[in-house]
Amino acid sequence: MYIRHLHLHSTVLLNSAASLISNNGDSSCSWNLRSLSLNDDMGRIASGSEHAIDKLGVLEQVTDLIGANTNTSLTLTIGDTYLPRADADLDYPFFNAIRGLHNMAEFNCGYRFVFKLSDVPGFWPRLRTYMFYYGVLDLDGPVLGLRCLAIRNVVYLQNVVDILNNLPDLEHLEIEQIYNTRDAVHTRQTMDPSASPRALKSLSIPWTKNTQEETFQILFSWLPNLTKLTMHDFEVLIDTRKPALARTCDLTRESHTLEFVLKSCSNLRVFDALGHRFMLRWQMLTPWACTKLETFRCQILGVRRLTRSNEVAYRRAVDYQEKGRRLNAKKVKILQHHQAILDDHALVNNQLARLPQLRVLEIGFDHRKRRSYGLRASRCEFLDYSKPLQYMPEFSLDSGLGKLSVLKELKVFEFEGVDYRIGTKELDWMTESWPKLRMLRGLEKDTLPRIRFDEQKALLRNHLRRLRPEIQHESLGAFGLQ
Repeated sequence: MYIRHLHLHSTVLLNSAASLISNNGDSSCSWNLRSLSLNDDMGRIASGSEHAIDKLGVLEQVTDLIGANTNTSLTLTIGDTYLPRADADLDYPFFNAIRGLHNMAEFNCGYRFVFKLSDVPGFWPRLRTYMFYYGVLDLDGPVLGLRCLAIRNVVYLQNVVDILNNLPDLEHLEIEQIYNTRDAVHTRQTMDPSASPRALKSLSIPWTKNTQEETFQILFSWLPNLTKLTMHDFEVLIDTRKPALARTCDLTRESHTLEFVLKSCSNLRVFDALGHRFMLRWQMLTPWACTKLETFRCQILGVRRLTRSNEVAYRRAVDYQEKGRRLNAKKVKILQHHQAILDDHALVNNQLARLPQLRVLEIGFDHRKRRSYGLRASRCEFLDYSKPLQYMPEFSLDSGLGKLSVLKELKVFEFEGVDYRIGTKELDWMTESWPKLRMLRGLEKDTLPRIRFDEQKALLRNHLRRLRPEIQHESLGAFGLQ
């Protein structure tokens, strides 16, 4: 047979594949299979049906399926349902079949697994990507060749240091959560500055909080060649008909760690932390070292703004000033406040203007507040767009947007959920100053139920369509990424 990619999502298909092997009479015959995926969902489906899953039978079938492709399999993904018990002996036939995949390059296994990272060179010398959940992190020595490691579990900072010390070829590391180390002094001692993990380019870690600042600062100071940093765990809308949140954040994550990254990681190209916040007066006064940034996704708060009602008072004070009339204390105060607002926006715009290679700029957020109603509130949630995020940059020409004309490479600009001040004159400026702009997120049409049609946004979309029809509009929600 010449099947190249086999992805099974039901026990019926697994039984059919096993039957083909048994009918052939030789479980070691090659299918020329390149990738095999046993989705864990099918186990959950089977366990919820009338016929309970036969664990032993499934293991035998999986073992035969792996054994039929020992010489050709390059990628293996297997869910926890299809692994033996945690106390199973290492000589179990299933494990022997896994050990036989000497050409395997990518291995994504279930929640419980018995192989150690130190086993990789002996069993799978060509392995480049290894993903697991609960596993053994003990390392007996260097593991060469591994490029990507994803640990979907909680580890200590010392574990991360040990991994980076012993995986010299590692380029991408993904960690679900990092515990604070209780012995920061010992951790620092194991981080030799002259032997820093120079191969590591990409790091994906969870959101930070103030109590973890020391932990992350220790880590970041040791990664001089980091080019991509992802702080994951933010809000995603997964169902537009029955709004539900797959992942959420509380939108209050304010950490000095992020400032430390931007001031120290000079080679950083991607900074993806949209669920995090920079506070203007605390974290943006010092110029960033990462002037090579191509993607910046993070909220910027603490920017002073005039309210709609104060704008009227400000225009009246300006009119008095232009006519040479005497200003009372209230009008003087509103003019001083406006100057402070211009100073705040200058800090933001000057910082962003130092990033001439920027291609993606997203500093808003598709904010949604969950509200409940009815007797069964957990199943009756809707999303509230009524109040945009306050104290964020307004992106108006009057506030200094023109300083961002240096961003000639900008392709994506996102200000969704922000109390912006973008009008037709700002759109005119964007079409001329950002020639490569292809996506705006913030003026898209709302598609969620119970959301009122926004006439102003529709007018702005139509205006931009006449100027640059190639510019698209999307939302950060999953429904807008199709």
